[in-house]
Amino acid sequence: MDAETYHPIAADGRNPAVSGRVRPGKGGMTIRDRPFLTDVHLTLWLPGEDGDRIARALRRPRWPLRLGRSQDVVHPLTLSRITLRPADRAVVDHALAPSDAHRVPSATVHQLAASTSTDRLTTRWVDYLWCETSTGAQPVRGAHQDDTGQAVWLLEP
Repeated sequence: MDAETYHPIAADGRNPAVSGRVRPGKGGMTIRDRPFLTDVHLTLWLPGEDGDRIARALRRPRWPLRLGRSQDVVHPLTLSRITLRPADRAVVDHALAPSDAHRVPSATVHQLAASTSTDRLTTRWVDYLWCETSTGAQPVRGAHQDDTGQAVWLLEP
């Protein structure tokens, strides 16, 4: 659990936020316990020239890397070059997949933001499949696999 601080703004416009803060006093600050994950491991496949550019940036970031909230600091552990091969069967375990990519019974559908416009006014939402449990090799559509047999889907921006 994490104690997160909120600075609510009165609905009638009293006590407006200035630089992200509201004056102390009634409604000035609220602390809530929020659950969060720790020791999360995330694997990203970054193909092509953009992938090389992003990998170079991850090796020497100008600012601390964050995932989500400001305290969610990212620490890249390894960066390695791999070859992805087209696959008809692959291990689906814990891979984020397009909604029509496989038929694993234990998969759950999650609607996630797939892209956001540069002005941040429009978000495109897409259904994805997620398997929390181990699946072993399964029939897949539109997938690639890495050297370990893990399924990889290259998502459209």
